[in-house]
Amino acid sequence: MDYGKEAYYKALEIEDRLSETFTATTVTTDGRAVSYEGGIGLISVNAIGDGLVKVYFDGVAVGETKAGSTSFTVTKSGEITFEIQSEMEITVCALAKGRLIAEYVKLVGDEYGGTTYALIGGEELTVYSSDGGEFTKVTTYVKADDYDLAVGVSGLLLGVIRNGKAQILLTADGQTKTFMLGSYSHIAVTSHSDGWLVAVSNDEETLVFSLSASLAINESFRAHLSPTVKGLAFVKGSTTLAIEDGKRIIVRALA
Repeated sequence: MDYGKEAYYKALEIEDRLSETFTATTVTTDGRAVSYEGGIGLISVNAIGDGLVKVYFDGVAVGETKAGSTSFTVTKSGEITFEIQSEMEITVCALAKGRLIAEYVKLVGDEYGGTTYALIGGEELTVYSSDGGEFTKVTTYVKADDYDLAVGVSGLLLGVIRNGKAQILLTADGQTKTFMLGSYSHIAVTSHSDGWLVAVSNDEETLVFSLSASLAINESFRAHLSPTVKGLAFVKGSTTLAIEDGKRIIVRALA
């Protein structure tokens, strides 16, 4: 009997069985929680940046790493959370009977004339409205990387980021008008007197555009100079802008 050949085929058989029952998934996060759905498996966490990352599974410490990786085993579904000392990029990999999920869905809304509008992401952008009762679907748009919504006397305004490009969509009287702003990664919009304010950021700065009711640019100005902005949001019904820069929240009163 050729024991070497038999061992080789046995190893192939085990590998085939593992490939049928275990799948590999990978997600990247900036420190926000990642969900694991499934059963037994091995999860690895890799950190890029300066600082220490402590890893928890359902609130229990399972490892830590400093610009490196750490691994742990799981036997059930749970939430993977992190404690980080500085801004870092974290990649989570799983070889398991399950999958990793890092779908961060943002819900935004605004109100005008007694009607509340809400915008939620996912596989597509969906706008809902309510006059005080249940929310009903108004319309849908193509999926976006970042988005915001505002309503005012001029209509319903959406600001979206797709493939690194900022776009404004104004719907009024059943018609939609679009306007491109350029290359940006984050966006926020709000109504302002008889027009709109649109804030956008990239890896250099945060700019604010003052637009007329018909989307003509009245003026633009720099609100913040930083390459590490992670999010923008207006206080609806006002001209106050909140800028998430690293672990700081910077508030700018624009008028």
